[in-house]
Amino acid sequence: MKVLIISHLYPNEANRISGLFVHYQVKELVKQGIEVRVISPVPYAPFILSFFNNKWKEYSKIPRYCELDGVKVYHPRYIVFPRLLFYKYYGYNMLLSINFLIKRLYKNFKFDIIHSHVAFPEGFCGSMLKRKYKVPHIVTIHGQDLQYTVKRGRDFEKIIYDVLKDADSVITVSNKLKNLINDEFLKNKVRIISNGVNIDDIENAKEFEHKRIDILSVSNLYKTKGIDLNILAVKKLIEEGYDVNYYVIGDGPERERLQRMVIDNDLERNIIFLGRLGNKEVLKYMKTAKIFCLPSYEEGFGIAYIEAMASGKPAIAIKGQGIEDVIKDGYNGLLVNPDVDEIYAALKKLIDDESLRTNLGQNAKNTVYKGFTWQSSVRKLIEIYESMLIIE
Repeated sequence: MKVLIISHLYPNEANRISGLFVHYQVKELVKQGIEVRVISPVPYAPFILSFFNNKWKEYSKIPRYCELDGVKVYHPRYIVFPRLLFYKYYGYNMLLSINFLIKRLYKNFKFDIIHSHVAFPEGFCGSMLKRKYKVPHIVTIHGQDLQYTVKRGRDFEKIIYDVLKDADSVITVSNKLKNLINDEFLKNKVRIISNGVNIDDIENAKEFEHKRIDILSVSNLYKTKGIDLNILAVKKLIEEGYDVNYYVIGDGPERERLQRMVIDNDLERNIIFLGRLGNKEVLKYMKTAKIFCLPSYEEGFGIAYIEAMASGKPAIAIKGQGIEDVIKDGYNGLLVNPDVDEIYAALKKLIDDESLRTNLGQNAKNTVYKGFTWQSSVRKLIEIYESMLIIE
């Protein structure tokens, strides 16, 4: 079976951790015998822009073709604009950028299925290509489409739902995302396949020998990730006499504001920002940490939670988010509201009770190992691929 993956969410020279969850799924597909090619469009970066903005400079360094862990990945360029100007036309822009590449690729790689990760703009392209090549089209929703894009206006809502209705199968990574679909017909064709972890990576990760990490977060630094709530909860712990440290891994538009918040509250000794790290380094921090806490209140799933849980750590997360498919409050983690006092109380509870931390952590590990590995999720995905081909 040959599968064409279309996803701008994919690791590249500009961002080595972008869309790692897609890459891990692809690697496991290859391991289980599926032939795959990945089309991962990146913004077109005119040479002149690299002098004014480091982001565009990094884009310009991305090769148009590479092999990542044995996976063949193509990076065609498509036109984007600052501040998502003309965003509703990005589907057409992306389609124009990949059309010729796919035509050339098809001569030697006659794919049986197109699998788009996110409905827009990739799924829009997949819908158009489905007609041209007469193959099934599958769309996976990771969160952005249903939590943000549909809220940009009626035009975007129509685009998203047209793509989902046209798709031969729709996958969401959590029940939360499935429940956000406001079309009962569509809900009936949705399959839930969560992201997973690579057990070998978890097992091979080593703890730091001389580093104490009380609390850890791993995420892109956006407002909705709730890192500011963690900072205020840690402040309350310190004011009560707790000697705790809190490590934050990740980068994003909120970093400067969060670091200023730490300085203003005189927490520089207790809260450390590590920036963006490679996955192997992240897993070392997870193995060493006592508690994983990410109070993200708009989360489709959140692979960082299950990586921490697979590492034997209790996780604190927000009620009503995608991770509720995995975390059962009081059994393998703690669920709270996005409230400083509740986060503080949960942290205090775990810091004070080592036995509870150990029990929750062991249950967390067992949960992930039994049902949230890439091996198990990809087996479910291949079943969908095979059913699509039978239908055809």
